[in-house]
Amino acid sequence: MVRLAQKICIQPFSIARALLFFLLFSFSILKFADASQLTINNIDWGSGSISGDIGCSLGPKQGCLPVTFTDGSLVTLAAASDWKSIFTGWGLPCSSTGTCSITPSADTVLEVSFAKKLQARLGFGAHNDPQYDSLTEAYAGAGNTSGQYINAHQGPFQESLILNKNIAINLQGGRDGTDYLTTKDSFGTLLLTTLVGTLDVQLGSIRVDSMIIRDLLVEQGSIEVNSLIIQ
Repeated sequence: MVRLAQKICIQPFSIARALLFFLLFSFSILKFADASQLTINNIDWGSGSISGDIGCSLGPKQGCLPVTFTDGSLVTLAAASDWKSIFTGWGLPCSSTGTCSITPSADTVLEVSFAKKLQARLGFGAHNDPQYDSLTEAYAGAGNTSGQYINAHQGPFQESLILNKNIAINLQGGRDGTDYLTTKDSFGTLLLTTLVGTLDVQLGSIRVDSMIIRDLLVEQGSIEVNSLIIQ
């Protein structure tokens, strides 16, 4: 006896539906597995960078773009300020000034704080003279008033200072604290402030005391030196 094989007919429409269902199911699994987004916001007026499982640079009051992580995954982060700022810590759930390790299970906003590093003071010696985060900002704050003093912490100041106003300015380095008092080492030697860049005197005049600079350029201006090292 000869049996005839039955002919099985699979409609293309059924295959397409099955494939579509499989793709939608797979996408839903992946979507729910990677549903947690982590955003980092700088809540202060300084600048810095984030490294580790997220890498980005943050200016004042800026945030990183959201990054998606698998639910329950361990995320480790480190923060570093730039030279004009101070890293003052993480917000919840870290609340520390070291490395931050979190395990997000829902969309999370993590706060970080980079504060301005006030390290230069401008004025005539009053305790309430304004403070700045750089020598350039302090010089800009002098306006067109001659005779003012820019007192500077040790730094280093990673900038070039360009003098382009027809005023006289005094630049005094080696200062410390909020009162900008002179500082000395254990041998009684006055400490110096480092300018990692060029002091460019294009106009006006400057009197320099207790400074180390990389390069000096005097154009139409003039300079008087009390204590200056050029490296």
